[in-house]
Amino acid sequence: MTIALIKAGIQILLLTYFVYFFYQTLADSEAVVIFKFFLMYLIFYFSFSALNLFVLRRIAEALVLPFVTLFAVMYGAELRRAVSSRFSRRNGVFKRSSDKINGEIIDNILSACQNLVRKKRGALIIFPRETTIEDKINGGTRLNAEVTDKIISTVFEFDTALHDGAMVIQGNRVIEAGCYLPLTTRVDINPVFGTRHRAALGIAERSDAVVLVVSEESGAMSLAYDGQIYYKLSQEQIRGILLSLFNNSELKQDISDSIIDSQAG
Repeated sequence: MTIALIKAGIQILLLTYFVYFFYQTLADSEAVVIFKFFLMYLIFYFSFSALNLFVLRRIAEALVLPFVTLFAVMYGAELRRAVSSRFSRRNGVFKRSSDKINGEIIDNILSACQNLVRKKRGALIIFPRETTIEDKINGGTRLNAEVTDKIISTVFEFDTALHDGAMVIQGNRVIEAGCYLPLTTRVDINPVFGTRHRAALGIAERSDAVVLVVSEESGAMSLAYDGQIYYKLSQEQIRGILLSLFNNSELKQDISDSIIDSQAG
């Protein structure tokens, strides 16, 4: 009897842990709806079993595969980002650092971006956070240089081998430039978005990195993170958002008019 109780207790503890782990993995993403559905499904399924409602239980069992397929299609990108964020941590070239992006660094970046806007040049700058991006980018030239408006302008202002790729900034260092990113596969995004915006959204769907985009055509500056892209933001908005994201404070800017959500056309 005692052994049976111990086994039951261990199973309950393990089940509780796995449910909690599953919830924590999805908690900060839109895919958390899957967890809610999972809980509701279990409640109904065990209720049908307890009440001997065999027909309803069989229907519930038959609906599992269609619902799993539906959620995989609807929330595939969110699931990839959530799982990657949960299990991946920076290593190798992009090591996790305690350095935070301060206002001076952001001002240097924005100064360079404003200069690029005046000269009608585009830019794509990645700021890694917790998850690794090494396995998600291709190419790239190692720079390991201090972040200055001059180096950013030099990389993106002229038609060099680094111009068309993305720059990676970690803390106060420019780690790499000329990196190529995976493009988003979404078809419901703003038709004005070019390759840079699609690349920014692609890496934001696959990691928790923050990406700054400068449009070569319109000069609009945008941010992509957490699987979404915020289009045509002001310098003040970008500065506040970056400071908030990298210093663990709440966002203070109202960007609801700029967000392109997952249903936007």
